[in-house]
Parts: sequence; structure tokens; C-alpha cells
Amino acid sequence: MIRRFAFFLLMLFPLALAAQYSGRRGSGGGSRTPAPGGPVEDPNAAGLEHAVAVQATPAQTAQFKTMTKSADLARRRAIDFQHMNLDPTNSVEVSHQAKALQDALDDAQLSSRDFVGSFTDSQANGLKKLSKKLEKSDAALTKESRKFSEELDRLPLDMPALSQAAAAIEKQLSAFQSDQQALGKEMGITTH
Repeated sequence: MIRRFAFFLLMLFPLALAAQYSGRRGSGGGSRTPAPGGPVEDPNAAGLEHAVAVQATPAQTAQFKTMTKSADLARRRAIDFQHMNLDPTNSVEVSHQAKALQDALDDAQLSSRDFVGSFTDSQANGLKKLSKKLEKSDAALTKESRKFSEELDRLPLDMPALSQAAAAIEKQLSAFQSDQQALGKEMGITTH
């Protein structure tokens, strides 16, 4: 008796699946017509494939967190430099604070480049647009860092100009961090 019931259920199961499939085919508002002889493309499946292809590894997640911390430090250094009451005649102190900012910038940029360099082929392909945007932010940050260095080389030191250069670095670091966060989000990395 149980065997007959199980057999009966197994016979109905394919019919139920066919009914469900045909009921879903046109729903969702964005049905696609298949190419002649081609399979129906499911937009949810494509999104899932992309998410899996760009998913961060545990090592990349840890690397991402280190990268964002170094960018945070660089931004704090830029903000601190803007608000310091440095005496332009005390070039040693100005130089010390400027070097701390430049070192933090170098670390932030290097860790970002290392992170992008850790991508697999499928990640690099799936994250091209976001990686390119981060690369442009990195290049703009390098440009602002050079301007800051040029201001440091001018004597006598022009503290308002140095402060403006640090403000430009801080502004560009903000864009740089936004691009990093967008990349991490796309890779499934959650930040707190």
C-alpha cells in the first residue's frame, strides 16, 4: 500500500513541477523571450553567478579590513594636519607631521593596490568598472599628494597653502574610501 502511494506521488511530482514552471514563466514583469533554439535566461541566475564570481575569499576580507583601516588613518592624518597650529619657523615639526601624512597615504594606496592585485580572473572580470573607478581615485590621490610635497619644498613654508593641500588630500581620500566601500560591498564584504 505504501509503495503504491509513493509511486503515485512520484508520478504527480513531475506534473507539479511543470505546472509551477509554466506558471512562473511570464511573471516578474521582465520576461525574456528565448533566442530560437536557445535556453531561457533567468536574470536571478545571472545575478547569482556574478555574486559567486566576485565573492571575496576570507583572506581578501581580512585584507579589505586592513586596507580600509589604513585609508582611515591617512584621512585622520590629513584632517589633523589641517587643524594643527604649526609654526612655519619650526620646519622640523612641520616636516615630521607631513611625513606622517605622506607615509599614511603611501600605506593606504599600497594596501589598496595589493587588494586589487589579489583578485582572481573571475573577480577582475566581474569588478572591472569598480576597479577602474578605484584606480582613478588612486591616481587623483597621487596627484594631490604630489601637490602637497611641492608645497613642502617651498621656502618659506606657506602654512595656509599646506593646509589647503592637506584639505584636498582629505577630500580625495573620502572619494577613495567610497570607491573602496563600493568594491567591498560588491564582493559581499560587510563592514561595521
